[in-house]
Amino acid sequence: MVRIDRIRLEYTNRSKKFTLTAVDKQNAFERQYNHIYVARLQALKPRILDAGKKQIGEEIEYKQLEDIELFEKAFVIGTITKRINTRPSVLKEIADEELIVPEDYDDGEVISTPSSRDVLEFEDEKQIVKLEGNIKMDEVATGCTVGLYGSQVKSDVFNVERIVWPTPCPQNSWPTNKTGGVVAFLSGLELTRNAVDNAHEFTSSVHYLSLSYKEASSNVETIACLDELLSRISNRVKLDLVPGVGDPCPQQLPQQPIHRACLPRSSASGAALTLATNPYEFSLAGIDILATSGRAVSDLRRLSGVCSSCDLIELMLRWQHIAPTCPDTVDGFPFENRDPFIMDGTFPHVMVVGNQPHPESRWFENVCGERCLMISVPRFSQTQLLVLLDLDTMDVYYEHFSVA
Repeated sequence: MVRIDRIRLEYTNRSKKFTLTAVDKQNAFERQYNHIYVARLQALKPRILDAGKKQIGEEIEYKQLEDIELFEKAFVIGTITKRINTRPSVLKEIADEELIVPEDYDDGEVISTPSSRDVLEFEDEKQIVKLEGNIKMDEVATGCTVGLYGSQVKSDVFNVERIVWPTPCPQNSWPTNKTGGVVAFLSGLELTRNAVDNAHEFTSSVHYLSLSYKEASSNVETIACLDELLSRISNRVKLDLVPGVGDPCPQQLPQQPIHRACLPRSSASGAALTLATNPYEFSLAGIDILATSGRAVSDLRRLSGVCSSCDLIELMLRWQHIAPTCPDTVDGFPFENRDPFIMDGTFPHVMVVGNQPHPESRWFENVCGERCLMISVPRFSQTQLLVLLDLDTMDVYYEHFSVA
């Protein structure tokens, strides 16, 4: 018998902002989604203006688009929209069913693939313009709040000279104490009986496990299988469960925790099992970790030419927003006066996304001095990989399992 000593690591759940409140839920589905974009703009505007003054100069003046003269140099703040020609459209689906072909419909198009016909639009509180100049499709996403320095060259065209992203939120100091702790990240299980029988293999060298469940349709049998697996693991290590698409909880971001009634056996372990929100923010041994099921990252990949998960995480860190395409192409809760996906607390030491095509890890270093370890966790069902993070050295390594 192998003895496993569970190391007690200081833990703080910092995901309160992702939990829906009574105020959030009140008359929620009578609201329009524009409220969240307004809240996003108002929250990030001061930070963008601050960054603009640092990067361009204290003399820059923020203006509304309607107040700018043609060819006047100006600094504007607003929201990006990517007009992708091949983006899925319910109107095109209806037209296809009814055998009606719109004039601009190309039957050979690949859905959601960027093309030369795509355009960028920018909207402030009162006006919309198309963008040209020093800005690329793949460095922005629909829903990004950004500052642009340039000039309006036509009544409906703004020429970009410089892009300004929000000043990053502050980062806590890196811990100096050594704990000997190891965190494991696992996603996309596609559970089988063999996985449950071999659950002890997952915990042989792990002191803390963060698990993003299978992003697929759940049924009673798979939930029961998950419950048995979690009950075995939580007897050995501290375990967090982050929901994903198809799990028995609301599907809109931020997803609320899976109810303990769905997992009666593993819930008996009490504090050893944390049923978390998606996204999930927590601190472990003084290291601030931000984890998601990867849904927003996968959506960004679908609508851009960027393939690397770490490249997409880096963009999110620059944007200071972890789900800009929510609620446009990722289903989201209709918040009224706040946007929980803004990075407005502390800059994470580690950002983890699950259910990705390939394992990746890389450091991001911001010009202001913030450092973040970006980790892409692949689907276990396809790679049989468990991703491990040494909290002392911040080294990322992998364990491969042979699962029948």
